[in-house]
Amino acid sequence: MKTITKKRIVSKYSILSATGLLVLMFISWLMLSGFLEILLMDYSAPDLPTDLTKSEIRFVLLDQILVWETLISSSISYIVFFFPLFGILPVIGFVKERTTIMNMACHRVASLQKQYWKMIIQYSLIGGLTVSFSMFLYFTLFDYFMYPSIEDIGGYMDIFPTDFYSNHPYLFFVFMAFSIYFFISFSYALLACGISMFTDKEYLIIVIPLLIYYVQNLLGSLTGKLIFNISESVVSYNTLYSTGQIFIPVLPVFFGAVVLNVIGVKKQVTNTVIS
Repeated sequence: MKTITKKRIVSKYSILSATGLLVLMFISWLMLSGFLEILLMDYSAPDLPTDLTKSEIRFVLLDQILVWETLISSSISYIVFFFPLFGILPVIGFVKERTTIMNMACHRVASLQKQYWKMIIQYSLIGGLTVSFSMFLYFTLFDYFMYPSIEDIGGYMDIFPTDFYSNHPYLFFVFMAFSIYFFISFSYALLACGISMFTDKEYLIIVIPLLIYYVQNLLGSLTGKLIFNISESVVSYNTLYSTGQIFIPVLPVFFGAVVLNVIGVKKQVTNTVIS
């Protein structure tokens, strides 16, 4: 059992998810922060100071963008459009396991329902923690270079003392990685597990949750209601909503996923007994 759990955690899908998230965040930061432009710009341009050397000008320009706020906003700008994908990818392993191993071993387990729920919880946790640990690694790698340029990062820091962010920006973003980013990724991984109980087509467990994500964002834009505006949860580093409020848009996905899995597990167990 420990071997199976290890294979679920260190699978090609979780590695793909973590690698993809890290690479895309880094590329997004390179392109949008101005870092790449500063490295490749023409330092002989007439509008640049003539009393400074090339290295001095570069140092001044880099100092202006090596701030936490620029790092986070530019790194998230691309992935905000498909953020749930990184929590969903590890669940592909669940589909394969349900349609192969579980079909062969269903009569060997004491409680098929218990076994299904164990798998669902494990894969959902793997989806959430894959994203959290990837972002933790990303923030840790940049911690040496970054500094905060403002004192207030938005409503999500309401749970902390007033000066917490300015004194501990790294800890603040680590908290984000293991709180709201984990909950979003866990909820969509749970949703993907629920969908996979009704279909063997792997692409559907990616497409359907992403469509739900887009529809929810569209409803948020049209109605202005927080419960639909899930993009606010993804960009919670810069929001007016409080620490507790930012979890609200994720709750429909979470509870909907729970209901879907309850029905799905019952369906799978019933079909197994009949067969």
